Amino acid sequence: MASFICQDIVLLLLTSGRDPGIIPRNVHPPEPEGYDGSVETGGGQTPQLRLPRIKEVDVNGIPVKIKYCDTCMLYRPPRCSHCSICNNCVERFDHHCPWVGQCIGLVSTYIFFSIHSIHSRLSSDVFHLKILFASRTSVEYNLHMKFIWELAWIFQ
Repeated sequence: MASFICQDIVLLLLTSGRDPGIIPRNVHPPEPEGYDGSVETGGGQTPQLRLPRIKEVDVNGIPVKIKYCDTCMLYRPPRCSHCSICNNCVERFDHHCPWVGQCIGLVSTYIFFSIHSIHSRLSSDVFHLKILFASRTSVEYNLHMKFIWELAWIFQ
């Protein structure tokens, strides 16, 4: 059981320390298609260019719609979403996990599911230990049960 706890801690650190697949922001918005740089403005004002919200591109001969992110100033790839908590666009965004303080995306998905499988194994071990010691009625049993319930509370 101690090895599962160590694995769990290592996987939590790996998940929280890795880049989940954040797409770097653009410094300037992309130029719209068909823009030749000759927009007439009066009084030295910056021209207001309207970028389309959805753009269609061909990926391997298949037309795919991609959306524009105003915050990151880029067209997001397919299956990419903007996280309102991290304020970044993340590839294959699943959710923002408060336990690891990071988005779960392209890179961190498999590690995150490994954490869940280890938590399931620890929970079943705690349950089986509880059943194993349930028939005992000694001081030793009470100490074991206190330890087991503390583990159950930590990993709930």
